[in-house]
Amino acid sequence: MIEETEKLKSAVESKAEHLADKLVPYTLLGTGLVYLFTRNVTKVLSVLMVDFSCALKLAMPITVLSAIREANRHHITVKGGRQKSNHDR
Repeated sequence: MIEETEKLKSAVESKAEHLADKLVPYTLLGTGLVYLFTRNVTKVLSVLMVDFSCALKLAMPITVLSAIREANRHHITVKGGRQKSNHDR
């Protein structure tokens, strides 16, 4: 069931997840540099709090689900966020 939902992800969701995954090493590097230069744990934690990669991963699926819910209010049934291409049919 989980594997099936991965197939229904929209292209935007996949791109956002990929971008978020690419940002994690830079966030950890920035966290390490802040600690190295300041030795201040509060500043280190603030770097982690500002990191938006987790928010990016959460926002896209919520956006797609909200769009599906809004379509449902207008009596439009949507199976998933992924758009079918010619080779999917």
